[in-house]
Amino acid sequence: MRSPLYCCVEEGGLIVANLLLSRGADIDLKDKDGFSPLKLVIQKSNMTILQLFLNHHQLVSTPQRHDFSQAVLFEAVECGGSDTVRYLVESKYVSVATTNVEGETPLHLAIKLRNSSMMRLLDDLDPYGKMLIVLTRELETPAHYAARYGSAQEVELLLQYLTRTFGDLHTLEAANPLNAVQQQGMTSLFIAGIASDMTARAARNHDTETSHANSDARNIEARLLLRHGARLFPPGFLEQKLASASYSAISFLDENSHVTLPAELQRCLRSWIAEDGARVDEPGDEEDTLATRDNVVVVVSELWMSWAVSVAHPGPLASVLPILVYAGYSRDLAPLLVELPLKRKAIPALLRQLDKFARHERCSPLLRQLYDKLVEVYELRSSWFEF
Repeated sequence: MRSPLYCCVEEGGLIVANLLLSRGADIDLKDKDGFSPLKLVIQKSNMTILQLFLNHHQLVSTPQRHDFSQAVLFEAVECGGSDTVRYLVESKYVSVATTNVEGETPLHLAIKLRNSSMMRLLDDLDPYGKMLIVLTRELETPAHYAARYGSAQEVELLLQYLTRTFGDLHTLEAANPLNAVQQQGMTSLFIAGIASDMTARAARNHDTETSHANSDARNIEARLLLRHGARLFPPGFLEQKLASASYSAISFLDENSHVTLPAELQRCLRSWIAEDGARVDEPGDEEDTLATRDNVVVVVSELWMSWAVSVAHPGPLASVLPILVYAGYSRDLAPLLVELPLKRKAIPALLRQLDKFARHERCSPLLRQLYDKLVEVYELRSSWFEF
């Protein structure tokens, strides 16, 4: 059943709508299809009746929607009401860079909804790029949202806006907005890389179609971010984590010591090596020659075997792991292998195998950057490290 106000909005009855609003008609009362008078105004782009709503803001506001103009703006973004968004901002009812209770700007929300046309409109309404640097309550920028929620289209659009506002992002180095860290210490590139952890699960469950689609999408986004100077970790992050992961202050330089990879590094390796290993091991791509596939399978096998023999674990497990890898269970063992402590002296050989694997064209570009960063860290900390 529809309310009288809903019917007025539908028919464009201004006088009666004004009368109903002055008597406290509920603009949020939904019909059987879940549509309220306010949502209908936004959908129909009826700015005249919207003006009535705004004029009666003292009657239509609620404790949850104290700032009525701001609330309407966010509802318009959510509903895809471009005309309403433009009207509210250009008429100065609300700033385009306003934030909701979560600290999100309209741009954050548009990215979250993957609404590229709304992103274009908001960019047009924000010529100075105010929204590009606003942080949510979790300290996430629009770049973090694009990495977490967006497709390649949203990522590319946001990169265009960032470049137009800040110039060549590569030259900004530490000030590059792509490399800002949110509350948990993650950059946008790291989020893009681990946002599809479901891909690794799909690979383990042999759902190759889902796994490949997710990893392809992730790799496209990663390449876009890498092209603009994005980094997996903030400066000094990996060095500090690896140093604290050693068993003692001096063990990092002791060839006989052990090191457990930090959780962030484990997460990356678990996703990218296992996922890409499963991907190149599949014989389904007709354009690949048999020789190429055979070569990649050998590289993957060598990597996992090198990893298995590098594990610093006493007892039967040390001998069982290489046997299981040789028997073809490396994909299933991947989550365990990356969590086990490694022999410090075995890391150079392991990195060489990782290098061979990361060079393959079908591997994640993120794995290549991770390898380069690991080599950089170990070269700085290990005078004996040689290739």
